[in-house]
Amino acid sequence: MNQITQQSLPFFEHLKKFVGEGTLGLHMPGHNHGCGFPSQIKDSLIDIDTTELDATDNLNSPGPSLQAAQKLAADFWGASHTFFVTTGSTTAIKAAILVLTKGIKKIFLPRCVHQSVLHAMALLAVKPIFLPIVDDSYTPTSPFGLPDLSKWQEIFLKYVEMFPGGNLPPLFITAPDYYGNLFSLPQAIRLAHKFSIPVIVDQAHGAHLRCLVGSSCREANEADALNNGAALVIQSAHKTLPALTPGAYLHLGHMSDSPNEQTELINQLQIALQIMQTSSPSFVIGAGLDYARYFAANKGAQHFTELTAKLQQIKEKILSLGFAHVKTDCTRLVIDTLPISPAKQAAKFLSEQDIDCEMADWRRLVLLFPIGLPENWPDILLAALKKLKNCSANLWHESKFINDIELAKADKAYFRLLSQTYSAPAETILNSRTPLLSDLLSGNTIIPYPPGVPLFWQGMGSDIMPDFADKWKALAPFFDFS
Repeated sequence: MNQITQQSLPFFEHLKKFVGEGTLGLHMPGHNHGCGFPSQIKDSLIDIDTTELDATDNLNSPGPSLQAAQKLAADFWGASHTFFVTTGSTTAIKAAILVLTKGIKKIFLPRCVHQSVLHAMALLAVKPIFLPIVDDSYTPTSPFGLPDLSKWQEIFLKYVEMFPGGNLPPLFITAPDYYGNLFSLPQAIRLAHKFSIPVIVDQAHGAHLRCLVGSSCREANEADALNNGAALVIQSAHKTLPALTPGAYLHLGHMSDSPNEQTELINQLQIALQIMQTSSPSFVIGAGLDYARYFAANKGAQHFTELTAKLQQIKEKILSLGFAHVKTDCTRLVIDTLPISPAKQAAKFLSEQDIDCEMADWRRLVLLFPIGLPENWPDILLAALKKLKNCSANLWHESKFINDIELAKADKAYFRLLSQTYSAPAETILNSRTPLLSDLLSGNTIIPYPPGVPLFWQGMGSDIMPDFADKWKALAPFFDFS
């Protein structure tokens, strides 16, 4: 790198260089370096970066234009009210937990949730009630097991006895997740409703699926969380639609038949968003959310139907190359690269072929397909995967491959004063043996699963540490434990 002076723009130039390399980007954001925006939108983005004036509107206190835009979004996704969130789904998740755990300070959830849920619990002193999974339900295209709904029912019954007046803690579910899993979403919502438990659905990866409701895409119909009765649904528009990072929607379902109660919930959520997000939300990102809704409502069905057909064809061709398992949620591919290659090495190889993947864990590649890809992208991808297969022996030799780390035993975890782990002193114990782990807590969050799903949660108790001591050490080269 050239000498950096005050005349330099190192970060800006770095990003410009990346965009100029012309790689095939099979990753978010959905607008694909602006290709998903028409010129009249793209050319106006800098111009509309202004502040809250009587003539502009206010994302923290919506006026007529923003109210109209949010209503159009609510109508399209089937919500009673929709909020534009310009600081991401993380903010929306924190606001949702703030409102629905008020006075309860507990929340039901499986462990495969985003780390922002952990952060919200720490900030709000909310205690997690972890729900079990079916131990043998892991698949080669997902490291997360399916919910054990029969055991969930037993836990809900227990808490009905603890909360005799009703008002049980909310249930938090991620569906779809990074790998396209829906985790029996309709069934889980129905079960929660039997106990009058409100359901928050983190649907950061599912804003686009509304475009395919009613089609042959099974996942799209199952993912219609609002229609299935979810109380709150959070969607990251920027992941799969033409919206700017980190634009998101917070949808309020039809929680009450009382208009007054619905209005009160809207007011509470608006206040929660004001607490959790900046006092200067971005007009540019907000306008991008408006366009993402326009695209989804007017062009989304055709675009994603065509993409689904292409993905089904390419899936069969990838299987014919020798990859054992390939999964699609209609709009993404999850490729199990074993035994051809460890996935992290496969992603590195594809990068050298000018293909950038969304992410790779130990054995799975996840590919997203943003708007505006070149017409020949299937040929480019298949040619690169064919080269990968031919080079697989070298990749295995070069790789320090770690066996897949699953989460089956992790629902034994417990927490002690979660928020205190952020200020408690911590020390590195990677060279210690298992007996020295007794009575200790995890001092940090260890996250091998993008986009932030922890294997070890900060504050995790030592009762599961003996089972995981060797895996701590195996993970050490990949993380900074200092």
